[in-house]
Amino acid sequence: MTTPINESIMLNVEALINTITTGNGYNQTLTAMRSKRVDYKYEPPDNGSTLITWLGDRSVDNAAGLASWTMELSIFSIVCPAAETTDIDPLMAQVSADIEKALKIDAQRNSLAIDTRITDKSPQDSTIGEGINITVEIDYRTNWGDPYNLT
Repeated sequence: MTTPINESIMLNVEALINTITTGNGYNQTLTAMRSKRVDYKYEPPDNGSTLITWLGDRSVDNAAGLASWTMELSIFSIVCPAAETTDIDPLMAQVSADIEKALKIDAQRNSLAIDTRITDKSPQDSTIGEGINITVEIDYRTNWGDPYNLT
């Protein structure tokens, strides 16, 4: 079965998060996770676990024969210092900067998108742990009535 363009973009972001490692020159090593039906509070993720959640797509300026969309994603990365006395804010800033740097390397998501923008970066304390949440908007376009093919 063919993969919709918005899911192909999600797979691209997931693969991108997995390239954020100290071995690749980043400050932190992150591991991508996708949303599941299970509640993560019963199996808390490790430091660097990064949950990518699709928040939805909204239609924008549709031209004749084209469907233009803005996809919104939440990228939430667990930041858990090795020692309880370690300052967490510098670690959150590093993770945030690492994700921003990686996203900006290819703002067109391997030719799947028109642009990628970060719209919010904020600390968050959730049921699965403390970390940094980054909201991302990705613009893309498909043929009208065909969410499986780019224009």
